[in-house]
Amino acid sequence: MGTTHIRRRRIAPLLAALTLTTTPALAADEPATNTTPIVVRVDGGFSWTDAGIGVVAGAGAALAAVGGAALLRPSRELSGQRKEQPDEH
Repeated sequence: MGTTHIRRRRIAPLLAALTLTTTPALAADEPATNTTPIVVRVDGGFSWTDAGIGVVAGAGAALAAVGGAALLRPSRELSGQRKEQPDEH
């Protein structure tokens, strides 16, 4: 018996209990206390300027990350790990 099977055996009764305790509250015959509709107004819609600023900022962050990684990466020539080839005289 794997741990997944044991977890399912423990979680299934918990989910059943939650479903049984919350269902009567949702199915009550009483009307909702807040019957006023909620109206959301949006002025202007999609902002292309804000989208452009986000794209430029994201591209700048990506370039900064790549540049930082390139600067932090050790160079083979400076670290002395370069293999020298023997002279063929």
